[in-house]
Amino acid sequence: MNRPRAGVKSYLMQPANLTKANIVMDDYQAIDTKRRGTHYRTDTCAQLRSVDVGRTTRLAGWIHRIRDHGNVIFLDVRDHYGITQAVISRESQAFQTAQRLRHESVVNLFGTVRPRPSGTLNADLSTGEIEVLAERIDVLSDCADLPLPVFGEPDFPEETRLKYRFIELRREKLHRNIMLRSWLSCGERCGKLVSPNFKPRTPHLIHGVALVD
Repeated sequence: MNRPRAGVKSYLMQPANLTKANIVMDDYQAIDTKRRGTHYRTDTCAQLRSVDVGRTTRLAGWIHRIRDHGNVIFLDVRDHYGITQAVISRESQAFQTAQRLRHESVVNLFGTVRPRPSGTLNADLSTGEIEVLAERIDVLSDCADLPLPVFGEPDFPEETRLKYRFIELRREKLHRNIMLRSWLSCGERCGKLVSPNFKPRTPHLIHGVALVD
């Protein structure tokens, strides 16, 4: 009889403290954000909180939104887990780099975590109590102007959305639906709703009927 690999065994032995009855859209994020850092980051873009104020951090992700106010630039950096706001002042050596950034460019951002000024907290973000004062930005991949934006949910003709489906799938609503379905499916197979490996589900057309792999 084949023995399960150590990783599989430990995965299956985790306590089943989550069920379909109490699952919410952010549950997978709450678990995944506890993962350790990588070569490109010390924290995910959904991980920093007010207890992290004062320490340095390294983030990696896509430029989700840009707000240029002249002497200061605000960047929303997005990864698989969430969004963190970065602030670049004119005095920062990263300011010129930030001025050239375009949406969906991939960056490595270094800076210090600080609390947001009073009145600017964002309750819609898990990281809404803090921001990162950026000291350095490395552009890993520059992005050309996009035919449709990822930020927000603007309505575009269906033909455009289908042609650029790979861009539309980055939007928050679709991304959350894909992740939730994958998480539920893995939980059903293992009998437990724990943090599984991500497996995207791709629809297949068989005799005109859409099935999901």
